[in-house]
Amino acid sequence: MNAKRLWAMMLCCAGLLTGMAVGAAAGELTGRQIMENVDKATKASDTSQIISIVVERGDQKLSRRVRGLNKKTPWGEKDLMTFELPEDVKNIKYLTWNYTDPAQRDDMWVYMPSEKLVRRISGGGMKSVFMRSDLYNEDMKTVNLDDDDYELLRNEKCGEATCHVVQRVKKDQSDTNYARRVVWVREDIWQPVKVEYFDKKNRLVKTAHMGGFQNVQI
Repeated sequence: MNAKRLWAMMLCCAGLLTGMAVGAAAGELTGRQIMENVDKATKASDTSQIISIVVERGDQKLSRRVRGLNKKTPWGEKDLMTFELPEDVKNIKYLTWNYTDPAQRDDMWVYMPSEKLVRRISGGGMKSVFMRSDLYNEDMKTVNLDDDDYELLRNEKCGEATCHVVQRVKKDQSDTNYARRVVWVREDIWQPVKVEYFDKKNRLVKTAHMGGFQNVQI
């Protein structure tokens, strides 16, 4: 698949990103500990972000702009994704409940304003194509820490910062399109800046880039 995906992400409301104090020196951290730091890095219980999705296929380009809202709860997280552009998908909404309990399957619903219809997505629906793009529904939800196994592959420079390169492999392979994901985490802000996605034949099928992070005081 010669498609490229770019997510340009900016935390724009209610999110304070900081370099965190950790219990072990950076060089001693495991892949799991690094991803735990990522999970803790946003201190706010509520966050907002603007996501730009660009899929390129040859000379064709598919663009989407999405506003994402996240709320942490005692039992997990709620994510609401609302499409803002272009007009033909405006106000389509995806609501996901991500449960902390790994034994409980996450729930997802989609609202189609043209039909005034709410549809629940469950089971194999998470592996379905998302909005005529090269994304899947599973790409649009928060991944729980306990859903994956982790391996620290290496540490390397990424711009002026240092990145930990961590491999994530979903424990339940029947519930995903990916054999593995490789994540670049900036050590100074504990945020992912790049993710590579590999299919079940271990082929790199798409890459996500994140940036534009800002400290926000509320």
